[in-house]
Order: sequence, then structure tokens, then C-alpha cells
Amino acid sequence: RLGVRLALNNFGNNRASFYYLRKFPFHVIKLDRRLTQEASATADGADLARAIIQVAHVFRMKGLAGGVETTEQLDTLRSLACDDAQGYLYCHPLPSEAATELLRRGQYLGPMASA
Repeated sequence: RLGVRLALNNFGNNRASFYYLRKFPFHVIKLDRRLTQEASATADGADLARAIIQVAHVFRMKGLAGGVETTEQLDTLRSLACDDAQGYLYCHPLPSEAATELLRRGQYLGPMASA
């Protein structure tokens, strides 16, 4: 009701597990940066990323890929039905004032927008 959404961050990395999918009301599963890199580098990496995205969809969540740095990675994620992406391909970290100015000028590249 407050508009707050929860994301399970760095899924596929260390402590993030399937247990948390049942325990907490997440809206998003965020793939770890390493999974994003492997998805476009190897068939096994793509299969693993696809499986995690499908798990998100089964639980009525969105799949979000973190650490997207290349258009090849973005194309791969799109082909795997990933819902959203973030990373240096879109923008490097900015101070809040600079981010606000980008949004004010309408230069925001929305989720899965063309880079």
C-alpha cells in the first residue's frame, strides 16, 4: 500500500537462496553481476540466467539483471525474457544532484531501453 517494492539482491551469489523466495514478499529477483556476464559468455551461463528469470516469473516476480555493461549482454538478457536491467551500459553512478538533473531533462533510459 505504501508503494514499496522489495528486491532479492545478488541472486545466485553466496547467501541468497530459494528459501528467501518463500519467506519474504519480494517483487524482484536481481541476478548477480557475475551471472549477467556469464549469461552472454557461455551456454551454461545463459541457461542458469534463464532458469533464475523463469523462477522469478513462476513466483510472479520480475527478473532484473545487475551489472549490464555491454549491448551483447543486454541482447542476451532480452532473449532470456529478463524484465529489467541496470549497469554501466545505462549510466555510471552519479551524485544525487546529477541524477536528478538527468531525470529532469528526460534523459533517463528506462528498463531494458535501447542503449
